[in-house]
Amino acid sequence: MQNSYYTYRIKIENHQDVKVEKRDLNDRVLENPSGKLRLDKLTDEARELLQLSKNKQLNESRQSKLLGEALFDSLFDDVLCQNFIDFYDLIIRKEQKRIRIELDINEKLMPELAALPWEFMCLPQKANSGSVWLATAPNLAFSRRRTQCKVADPISLQPNEKLRIALVIAEPQGLNPVVYEKVKVELENLASEQAHRVELLPIVRAANPKAVDSILKQKPHIFHFIGHGRLSDENHQNVGQIAFVDEFGGVSWEDANDFSNLFTRNWRGILVLQACESGALSESQPFVGLASRVVQQNVPVVIAMQYEVSNSTASQFSCRFYKELAEGKPVDVAVQESRYAIALSPKRYRTRDFATPVIFMQVADGNLFQWQENTRTLLDIKQPSILQNKSQKKQVSCAHLETLLSLKSWREADKETKQIVLTSRNKINSPGLEIEDVEELDIKLLEMIDSLWMKYSDNKFGISLQHNIWKKIISTPIMYGFIRRLFSKDNEDSTQKDKENVYRFGEQVGWCQINKPDNQKWIPYKKLTFNLDACEGHLPYSRTWCSRKWGHGPKRFARLMSKFESLHQ
Repeated sequence: MQNSYYTYRIKIENHQDVKVEKRDLNDRVLENPSGKLRLDKLTDEARELLQLSKNKQLNESRQSKLLGEALFDSLFDDVLCQNFIDFYDLIIRKEQKRIRIELDINEKLMPELAALPWEFMCLPQKANSGSVWLATAPNLAFSRRRTQCKVADPISLQPNEKLRIALVIAEPQGLNPVVYEKVKVELENLASEQAHRVELLPIVRAANPKAVDSILKQKPHIFHFIGHGRLSDENHQNVGQIAFVDEFGGVSWEDANDFSNLFTRNWRGILVLQACESGALSESQPFVGLASRVVQQNVPVVIAMQYEVSNSTASQFSCRFYKELAEGKPVDVAVQESRYAIALSPKRYRTRDFATPVIFMQVADGNLFQWQENTRTLLDIKQPSILQNKSQKKQVSCAHLETLLSLKSWREADKETKQIVLTSRNKINSPGLEIEDVEELDIKLLEMIDSLWMKYSDNKFGISLQHNIWKKIISTPIMYGFIRRLFSKDNEDSTQKDKENVYRFGEQVGWCQINKPDNQKWIPYKKLTFNLDACEGHLPYSRTWCSRKWGHGPKRFARLMSKFESLHQ
């Protein structure tokens, strides 16, 4: 299955700032917008709704929406909200792709923020963009992430190796019955229908530490626990606990720390905790919940429940999750679809059920498992901007460039433009184009680049603009005597003339200041103006397409400008 997800990564490291990293289909940075954390948006009404949610007293979709809007407004100030809506409109409504939303909150410094039920978030009504619930919308995939944890590499499975699933059940006496039959049947059917790919390991029916360790020795790829969990112990201390079965069939509460230690065998896979409050976090202490502790063991994917959950809802979620996973969906997408399935039930958004499942994921694209014969690749953007360079047989695409320009990411778009041009001549690892490369540049490629820059800059930037400025420069006599003196040591008149014209052009488009000493003539790249306040023709910075070593650089640049003449023919 091909990936069609962009990434919108939200990072909160302190109580003031919200940083965002937007990435494309190939995991390249598009933009880094930022905003201010607005905890004042969590009003008394919102905090009352939070308490109602904890107490399982939400019973109106209006309440869920008010809570979701308050949570959204606390993360997205007005500027960041508009940035997200623009990104949503571009990627989902225009390009018909999808967005992976990753929330990364520093739990160590801000446990009270990490503990909030962010899965309730929805676009506020004032945004006038329709109803979008971030954790259930089918064109989104919402997960939680931790920067300090290592991103997991895909697990490579041999052609004949099966995906091993461990179902572990704990139903101690003295606690409510655990309903697991539906999930068991779903897994048995999956193993039967895909016998060549899936193996259901012997079911553990009375889980205890020894039994868990034994099943982990068989290296399951998915470990699914069904049982009871809780955040607070009998002394009302937040420790995170899971109920095991003791030797007499009674309950043995295992603290999160001890439970997570069972996964110290360097186990890598998907852990599903179908247990109440297994995904809950403490508001006062970091890393005390069950899921949080296991994530610290670098388990790549942990799926858990942040509230008490009914057997029917938990079973509905798990059964749908495995159906989506069997269809080849990334794990976070499978979770998203499963939450959406809960939201489609008769309760809809009237209760907290849809926001109960949480996923902590440390996998780049949600695809943790890869069979050796799998030819899954990232999906290219389908734009009419893929060209084949005939002489070098090098295919180049302007799709990423168009995305960057549409997002007004001028600096990244400029870098991408240079990459496209150099790639078209197989010069990506070279200092720049040679004379023959300039002569052989594909005019259709240049036209495509120019049209995109002109379109998204409202005719402020583009190589055709640069050519017009160049024509005026070379047709105007040199009026500044000191310019000639800068090159008085040159022996070749043509080279001197090219240099003079290049410097005059650079001054015209804001690239250099010719009245400065020699070592300060050219403005450093990082100090160029990457916004629409720049001079006309300021971008793309086509000077760097040619060799950075001046030598015959001016001659190449003059040839490059002459090449642009073809854009008008």
